[in-house]
Amino acid sequence: EKITQGSQNISKLNSFYKNISDSTKILETIFRAVPEEISLTSLSWREETGVVTISGFSPTRDVLLELRNNLQSEARFSDINFPPQNFVKPANIDFQATFRVSP
Repeated sequence: EKITQGSQNISKLNSFYKNISDSTKILETIFRAVPEEISLTSLSWREETGVVTISGFSPTRDVLLELRNNLQSEARFSDINFPPQNFVKPANIDFQATFRVSP
């Protein structure tokens, strides 16, 4: 019985650490996609749905487009949505975007 309980505990720990590792990799991928000039002010990730919401500040429209292109080039990201109002101003842009992370 002690061996069975120990095996179950080890299995739970392995699952826990695997989830942490996956989450870390996803966050690293998100942060790699963000150009240096952009400041993120918020990042929300609902793991149960895979939906990520980010908001922040971009100094120019071109840098914001670079962020969108970087996210679109990541295979694990889909349903990338940058509302049109993000691109109205040519500079000093407060933005919000959403996308989905696949497992």
